[in-house]
Amino acid sequence: MLSESLTITIPLQTVSESNGRGLTRGAAIAKSSRIKRQRLTITQYLRADGRAPGHWLSLAPLTVSLARISPRGLDDDNLRGALKSTRDAVAAWLGIDDRDSRVQWDYAQRRGAVREQAIAITFARRTL
Repeated sequence: MLSESLTITIPLQTVSESNGRGLTRGAAIAKSSRIKRQRLTITQYLRADGRAPGHWLSLAPLTVSLARISPRGLDDDNLRGALKSTRDAVAAWLGIDDRDSRVQWDYAQRRGAVREQAIAITFARRTL
């Protein structure tokens, strides 16, 4: 029987990428490195669960909820910016474009201590 939902919590700090205008070369390199590390970490945690991406796509329509856990909240547009590399990593792991209509993306945030910063990714079958 296919599992209906799963939440994977990944200890990872996210920052709002929306406000980084006019980055210096050094800041742009640091941002690029941070995004690559985030995507790699997310992919490693998704693979460690042991379920193949096809498992989740077989449950389509699917809702993927991305929750940022951090001491400070962000407004809605900055929240989406902070979770952009997460969404891109999950979509790449699923083998889809993040515009694929089989997946609905939801965003949330929760307060947590500095040492508890994380991203919670929940896969769930969407009821129509």
